[in-house]
Amino acid sequence: ATGGTWSGGAGSWTNATNPSTATYTAGAAESGSITLTLTTSGGSCGTTTATKTITVNKNPTANAGGALAAICQGATSAAMGGSVGGGATGGTWSGGAGTWANATNPSTATYTAGAAESGSITLTLTTSGGSCGTTTATKTITVNPGPAASAGNNGPVCAGSTLTLTATTIIGATYSWSGPNSFSSTSQNPTLTYAGADAGTYTVVATSAAGCASTPSSTNVLSSSTEGQWVGGFTTNWNNGDNWCSGTVPVISTNVTIPSSATNMPIVTDNEYTNNLVINSGGTLNINSSGTL
Repeated sequence: ATGGTWSGGAGSWTNATNPSTATYTAGAAESGSITLTLTTSGGSCGTTTATKTITVNKNPTANAGGALAAICQGATSAAMGGSVGGGATGGTWSGGAGTWANATNPSTATYTAGAAESGSITLTLTTSGGSCGTTTATKTITVNPGPAASAGNNGPVCAGSTLTLTATTIIGATYSWSGPNSFSSTSQNPTLTYAGADAGTYTVVATSAAGCASTPSSTNVLSSSTEGQWVGGFTTNWNNGDNWCSGTVPVISTNVTIPSSATNMPIVTDNEYTNNLVINSGGTLNINSSGTL
């Protein structure tokens, strides 16, 4: 023989006509035991062959699985639904600033978003095992931020006057308030006629249109006993202590203020006293024919 050529397999050859330096590149889909054949050429006595085998190990493959529904900050995703194949014997999920559960199970792993994480987060499945290196597959998950709700109130508040609770306006959000005396409300800015037992901490949680809840925000409501401040929470009678913030009717040394926010405006029907009288814009005072001030 004056020459020889290598053949066999579904891949490709380099220097196939050089029996010594020829190399074989396996096909992308080829695996298992592959027979390679060297066939002689030249000379006057025909040809002959020699064979050997080479084992082609499978390349690793990774599939990230289907799309994931969006989650809120701090919430947990559905199972990843990923898989590995080829020469890979395992796979591990990574990515994001949150935490993983069952990260080494490509199918059942779940991701819990970080408390400050938002936007499109890339999650990566990386193969392991086998003798042909690693490969990766990725997918994204959207993390929606929770709204920022801040609670407030108009206190200190007199008994019988209106307590107004306030929360940050968030377009499309719903609100849930809780507080003393089993108070609850779904209004953004609820109001109630105040009594001393209503003092305390009120908490609001806002839920965005995407279904993400805010961190609870609290506001502390304090009682007021300002002497001489008219509340009118019960009647119009000046001479009823329950209508005054301090619970007592003014005397000659008392400075009186009548606010526009009073539930009822005062009427003087007998002899009453005050040191100084301020009627705020929108407030009124009536003194009937039998009354003096």
